[in-house]
Amino acid sequence: MIAVASALPVLSLKVTLFAIIVFALLLKHGAAEDALIAPIPGRYHDIVDALATRARGTLYAIYVLQAATALGTFVIALPVFLLLGYEFPFTLALVAAVLQFIPIVGPSILIGILALWKFAIGDVTSALLLVVLGGFFIAWLPDVLIRPRLSRRTARLPGSLYFIGFTGGLLTLGPIGVVAGPLAIALAVTAMDLLGDEDGSRQSKLDASDDA
Repeated sequence: MIAVASALPVLSLKVTLFAIIVFALLLKHGAAEDALIAPIPGRYHDIVDALATRARGTLYAIYVLQAATALGTFVIALPVFLLLGYEFPFTLALVAAVLQFIPIVGPSILIGILALWKFAIGDVTSALLLVVLGGFFIAWLPDVLIRPRLSRRTARLPGSLYFIGFTGGLLTLGPIGVVAGPLAIALAVTAMDLLGDEDGSRQSKLDASDDA
């Protein structure tokens, strides 16, 4: 916990800078697209436009997923803290929801701090209950229950592919992978769809020439 706490300022700064860059790209995506498309031959512009549109939509969807997961965390955490008899359950549930925006650790920080406090005052039973119930319902369940389901509607990705992108990006790139992983998967799926459409169109032209 000490190591996690000491790393939080640096982690928060990285996440903040990354969020600023992402929002800047979302707001000024036209200028960024023009700069990227300029050196690309004209016949490939449709492909670049399709990839840029998918990237923009996926980034919006990821932030929607993050906000929905935070809201779900609050809804789940509130009755858990009420059931365990904590004072200020609304405030604790709100803190858990806000911490959901911190990749990797999320509400686990709050669960760990509260469990250590209960253990320090000699209430071992409450500490164990919080670790088990809070760890499952607050720290783990929202990510598993909400993200995959909404990813199919917002990011237009199957839950399995979103989970692969989310987990793979997290393990390979760290906190940035939470966004970069699903984005890479979405772009790969779009590229495969475009390639399939191009192959289908080429095959149709060959069939038409053979019939002629």
